[in-house]
Amino acid sequence: MADGQTPHKTKRTRSPAYPFIPLSKALERAKAFYDIEKRHPAPFSVAVQHWDFKPKSSGGFQTVAALKQYGLMQDIGSAKERQVRLTDLALKILLDQREESGERAQAIKTAALKPTIHSDIWSKWGLDLPSDATVRTYLILTRKFNEDSADDVIKVYKDTIGLANLAETDTVSSDQEDITDTRDSEDRQVQAEEQISTRSAPPKPLILPMSGETERLRLPLSGGRAVRLLFTGPLPTQSDIDKLIALLELSKDSFAKSDDDSAA
Repeated sequence: MADGQTPHKTKRTRSPAYPFIPLSKALERAKAFYDIEKRHPAPFSVAVQHWDFKPKSSGGFQTVAALKQYGLMQDIGSAKERQVRLTDLALKILLDQREESGERAQAIKTAALKPTIHSDIWSKWGLDLPSDATVRTYLILTRKFNEDSADDVIKVYKDTIGLANLAETDTVSSDQEDITDTRDSEDRQVQAEEQISTRSAPPKPLILPMSGETERLRLPLSGGRAVRLLFTGPLPTQSDIDKLIALLELSKDSFAKSDDDSAA
C-alpha cells in the first residue's frame, strides 16, 4: 500500500434472516417463558430476562427473532409497548405430554420448516442433502448469505431437521409465509429504537414552513453540508422523528466515513 493511502474497509454483507439457534434450543427458551408467563403476554424487556439476557442485549433480540421464525412466539404492540407471547403452535408442542403423539410430532415438523431458509433448503434437497460445501456455495451465491453466516445456517438446519425427524414425504405447508426477513428487519428497527434513549440529544433542527401542508426540516452539518427533509401533512411528532432516527441508524454504514476519519 502506498504511503499516505487510506486502507479501504470492506463492508460486511448482511445475511438474510435465519434463526441463530436450532429448534431444540428454541423450544427450551419457549418452555422457560411458559414456566413463568404461561399463556399470558409479557413485555419484551421482561421476557428476555427469563433467558438471563439484559433488556437491550443482542442475545435477547436474536432469541425472540428465532422463536418468531419458528412460529413459536408473536409480537403484540411495538417499540416501548412491545409485548411477546407464545403461539398456539408452541403450546401444542409444550403441553402435549403424550409419549406417542402424532399431533405433537407434526407441530414440531411445522416449526422446523417455518424459517424461510429451512423451507427453501428442504424443498430443494429434502433428505438427500449434499455436502456442506455444496450447501454453503448455494447459500452464499444464490441466497446471498455472507461467508460467516453460511456455516451457522447449515449447523442450525441439520440440528433442527434431525430433531423434527422429517420424512421424504413431508412437504412445506402451502400457506407458508415468507416473512422471516421482514420480521428480522422489524426486530433490528425496534432494537435501534430502544437504544435511542441512551444517546445524547441531536442538535435542534431548523423548521421552515412551506406552502400548503408540507413542512421542511433543515439540519446543518459540518463542511457546509445540510440535510433537508420534506414532510407531507402536519408537522411530524416526536414519535415520528424517533422512528426516522432509528432507520438512519440502521443504514449509516452505507454512507462514507467522516472527513476526520478519511484524513487520518
